Amino acid sequence: RLLPSVASALEPLWNEGIEKGNPVEHLNENADTTAEVILSVTDARIEQSTNKIIKTSYKQVRKSVKPEIAASIPGLSEILSQHIKF
Repeated sequence: RLLPSVASALEPLWNEGIEKGNPVEHLNENADTTAEVILSVTDARIEQSTNKIIKTSYKQVRKSVKPEIAASIPGLSEILSQHIKF
């Protein structure tokens, strides 16, 4: 459910990378920004929730998951490169 939204959110960063010559390297070099873009998708989804427990729990773990997501960007960018022509 989140993948289409994440892909749309990452598209501007990917396109910047294409302009600079290599979108994979661009995402990897900007892993913190890329992670923040991904988290913005889940942030928007959580904001729509009416469940206070989920909202509170998400807010508590959000800061701690950003480094984990940033660390996964090299793998994600490689997967994307296999499915997106550039």
